Amino acid sequence: MLKDYEIDKPILETDRLIIRVLNENDVPDLREWLGRDEIYTYWGRKASKNEKNLSLCLLMPALG
Repeated sequence: MLKDYEIDKPILETDRLIIRVLNENDVPDLREWLGRDEIYTYWGRKASKNEKNLSLCLLMPALG
């Protein structure tokens, strides 16, 4: 059931925002901002080792 949702996730779009599934074209942007400490200011925690190193994050198998 979860696998079906992963494939058929909707794209939510407004004039100023698009929420969609990440893809490999997003990796350069993720590398740029995930390593920056100020990104985590409003998340209430510091970046994990995996978040600091996007390669580790992307290599981890999906849960489910």
